[in-house]
Amino acid sequence: MQTTIYSAMAMLTNATSIKHILDDDAEELSCGQVHYVLELGGRLFLVWNDMDSGSMIVSPAEHWDLENLVEAIDDPMPVLSFAEITASALTAKATH
Repeated sequence: MQTTIYSAMAMLTNATSIKHILDDDAEELSCGQVHYVLELGGRLFLVWNDMDSGSMIVSPAEHWDLENLVEAIDDPMPVLSFAEITASALTAKATH
């Protein structure tokens, strides 16, 4: 199974109990603080808390205006990277 942005958001929603919503064009107009960056397949997505809905909005970094980006980010910021790993590979890493 290949991880897509939709499956990554579903995993994050499941892990955090906060709904993650894709805003692929970065057209969401509400304000909120960027909490982390999601790296998937070489693309960077900014994940921020929409103060109006309480959801986490996932927007491609390339669609953000530089001025808005500087206002929304606190340094440093974690980067979550999605890479696939098999159970056997995880077991091998854990035992070494």
